[in-house]
Amino acid sequence: MVDVFISYAREDRPKAQILAEELERHNFSVWWDRKIPPGKTWEEVIGEALDTAKSVIVLWSEVSVKSNWVKEEADRAARRGILIPVLIDKIQPPLGFGRIEAADLINWQGESSNPGFCELIRAVSNTIGHPFITVEDKVIVSSSKDEKWTSDVITEPPIVEQLGTDSLNVEVSRSKQWIKWRYHIIIGLSLLIIGTVVLTKLLTNSPKIRDASSYKFDGFKLGSSYFTEVMSRPPYENPCDDDPVDNESRRCMIYGALPCRGRSFPEHTTVIFFLPWIDTGRYSENQPILAFAWMGGNYFATRSNFPLRTGEPVDRATEVLGVPLRNFALAKGLRVQEHPGSVYSIIYDNKLVGFVVGSMPSDPYNEQWRGVFPQMYFRYTNKTET
Repeated sequence: MVDVFISYAREDRPKAQILAEELERHNFSVWWDRKIPPGKTWEEVIGEALDTAKSVIVLWSEVSVKSNWVKEEADRAARRGILIPVLIDKIQPPLGFGRIEAADLINWQGESSNPGFCELIRAVSNTIGHPFITVEDKVIVSSSKDEKWTSDVITEPPIVEQLGTDSLNVEVSRSKQWIKWRYHIIIGLSLLIIGTVVLTKLLTNSPKIRDASSYKFDGFKLGSSYFTEVMSRPPYENPCDDDPVDNESRRCMIYGALPCRGRSFPEHTTVIFFLPWIDTGRYSENQPILAFAWMGGNYFATRSNFPLRTGEPVDRATEVLGVPLRNFALAKGLRVQEHPGSVYSIIYDNKLVGFVVGSMPSDPYNEQWRGVFPQMYFRYTNKTET
C-alpha cells in the first residue's frame, strides 16, 4: 500500500516523474512508474495499485482530459473519497470532476517553494491521515498489546505505549473491565502530571536556556539591519537568491554552501536570512533580520556565541538549548526541534545539521519551513561536513 498513486497521460510522464521525486523527498511513498512485471496484466497491476493507494493524484492536462484511462482512474479514486486533482495545463477538468478544488501546478518546475505544491503536500497529508505531531501527542493510548503507533515525524518511542485490556476479543465482565481501565487511567494521569511538573521545572529553571536575541553572529544579531550591517561586507555581498516567501510576507536571502548561481558561502556553510517583505531588488536600511539560519559547515563556530556546532549528536541540543517544545518533519529524514527562546535545531540522520534563531511560523507546512529548508539542505549543502 502506497501513500500516493499518480494518474497521468503517457505524454505527461516527465511532469509525473518530477512530481513523484518531490513527493518522495517529502517522505511519501509513490506509485507512478507503470512497469508491468512478467505474468501480470496491465489491468491487474494498475487496478491493485489504484485500489490500495491511500490517495490518488490525477494530473489534468490537455491530453489527460481526453484519456478514458485517466478518467476511469479518477472516477475510482473519487468514489473512495481520495481524489486529489492537479492542473498542469490551463484547462477545465472533465465533466463531473470540477467540483473538487484542484492544485495549480501549471507553471511548476519542481521547486518545493511553489504555493500550489505546498497546498498539494497539505492535501496529501490530510487525505492519508498523516497529521502534524507534537511532543504532547507522544502519550499514546493503545487498545491492544500488538498494536504499534509509529510516525515519520516522531522517531523516539512513545512515553506510554500501551493502556487497556490485553485483547478486545476476550469477553470479560463489566466490573473487571472497569477495574482494569480505572487502574490504567489513574496510572496514565499520574504519569502525565509528573511529566508536566518535570517539564515545567526544566523549562523554567534551566540556566542554559537563552533567548534567540542574545546570540551574536559575525557582527550581527536578530534585529540588525541586513543591508547596512550584513550585506555591505564580505562574504555576504552576493546572495545566490533573493526571493519572496509565504505570499510575500517575508523576504528570503540565501547563500548556498555548494555553488548556487556560481557562488558559494565559505566553509561549506549554507546561510539563510528572513527579512520583512519589500519588493525584490530594493534595499532598505529598515529591513531588520527577523530570523537567521545556517546548515552544513561551521563558519559560525568561531564567529558567534552560539553554544552548539553542526555535526553534534541530537541529545546535545536538549542538553544545551532545553527540552524541545515540539518536533516536526520537513522532508524525508529531515526534521526540526523547537526549543525555548525561539531557537530551532535541524536534524538529519540523528545529527545536528543546522540551527535557526528568531521568529518562525508555527505551521510546519508553511513555505518558510517546507519550501526553503529541504531544498537548501538537499541541493546546496555539503552533507559530508556534518
